[in-house]
Amino acid sequence: MQIKIKEFQDLKKENQYLRKALNFKKSNKIDLVGVGILSFSPSSWQRYLLLNGGEDINLKKGLLAVNEKGKLIGKITEVKKTFSHLLLINDPNFKLSVFVGKFSSGLLKGTLTGAKILYIEKKEAIKKGDKVWVKTDSLSFPIEVGKVKSIKKGTYQLFCDIAVELTSESIFFNKIFILR
Repeated sequence: MQIKIKEFQDLKKENQYLRKALNFKKSNKIDLVGVGILSFSPSSWQRYLLLNGGEDINLKKGLLAVNEKGKLIGKITEVKKTFSHLLLINDPNFKLSVFVGKFSSGLLKGTLTGAKILYIEKKEAIKKGDKVWVKTDSLSFPIEVGKVKSIKKGTYQLFCDIAVELTSESIFFNKIFILR
């Protein structure tokens, strides 16, 4: 009986998760495809997933992945016939051009504990709490990445040291969604 109750609770939770994703897809009128996760990277120095979809479901290198709420979690780096590799946003090899606030842009780089933004010179151009987001040609709306956690710039530094608080709460997923 306990096992049946647990199965029911798990199914209910998955149903709620998928409903959120469907609402995100419908409200933004986007091509969103759900994929399962075959495995996580076993390394403590890398953060990537092996996904159960590839060329067979029209995935391509560079496509972005979001959670059920539409928050960025990574991008596809390799595609095979029936599987793909997804590099998570907090992997040290993750890099993506992003916007900060209303007028600034920089390069988001993953760190094992989160992310940081590179190549912003003027500390005054951004402030703590500014939204970090990405926009692609195929989307009519921005994808939220996080917000500025801290900004530091030494006297002799050319660029600011900007830490980002990511909006995707967890790095553990059962299912993720690819923006096509």
